[in-house]
Amino acid sequence: MTRAKKHIPPSLKDYAAACDYPGRLNEQVVESALGDYMKALRVYRPVKRLRRGWTLDTEPPLNQWVDEFLKEFDARAARAALDARAARAARAAQTRRQLCEWMLASSWLYSLGDVSWECTTYFGAITEEVKRWSEPLYRAFLAGCGCVVWTGTCVYWVSKPKLFKEQPRRLHRSDGPAYVGDDMDMHFWHGVLVDEHVVMRPGEITLTEIANESNAEVRRVLIERYGPGRYVLDSGLTPVASDDWGTLYRSEKDGLNLCVLKVINATPERDGTYRDYFLRCNPTLYGGRAGMEPRAAVASTWRKPDGSLAFDQPEDYDPCLQT
Repeated sequence: MTRAKKHIPPSLKDYAAACDYPGRLNEQVVESALGDYMKALRVYRPVKRLRRGWTLDTEPPLNQWVDEFLKEFDARAARAALDARAARAARAAQTRRQLCEWMLASSWLYSLGDVSWECTTYFGAITEEVKRWSEPLYRAFLAGCGCVVWTGTCVYWVSKPKLFKEQPRRLHRSDGPAYVGDDMDMHFWHGVLVDEHVVMRPGEITLTEIANESNAEVRRVLIERYGPGRYVLDSGLTPVASDDWGTLYRSEKDGLNLCVLKVINATPERDGTYRDYFLRCNPTLYGGRAGMEPRAAVASTWRKPDGSLAFDQPEDYDPCLQT
């Protein structure tokens, strides 16, 4: 008769220490713990560490994983039900490698395989059944496992990355990736995830790239790295109106009919400064008032879930508190 392994008691002190990435790594302990985890789930797939320098050629299960995603992507796109983030990432991915990196990042960002999150179940586990699978995950995390990635034929584990931070929770690095991991490297600028060239080669940023960026935070970083003064000058933007709501700029350079509202974030940064944001506006909305009045312009950026204007008239936009 095989004697069941004795569970180690959960310790908040040990868990907190393990949250200081990258921490220590004991590959043998991680492999053993994940083996126990798989047995507890009654899932029998090989467990393998994903090492830095991997390629889709050296890791066929990842290649197959991408194929399965693309098939599902095509099916869901046909039903117009694909998650918007996944759609943007899949369209933006220039190579299968980039798409696979995005899929790996999703395992961290959406807690799909984030061991730091999943293993906390052990702290509140009551039944032996839950303890059987959560305790091995807890052991794996303490030993250096950061993420578990499930593919159709193999379960990969990724060690904890090295993080460069300017604050306890904000990633930033001006001379390289702020996230350095075995799965990938990622560049952050004051907490905002951006492409490599934005940090390392800002001279490659173009007006078209800025104009096509839909995320306001990323667009703000692009303009910051491009140079706000240079952006206004190169875009041919000229101020048409300015008040407490912001400064409205218009440009018809090269037939763009560009309309941008410059606003100041109401919440100061930790150093006491205030960030500027440039919001793209449709100047034809509210009978053309969005292209002439800052209040109408900022009101036009608020939308309902169906994409229609949130306010019938610009005067309806009257926030009593800004955060």
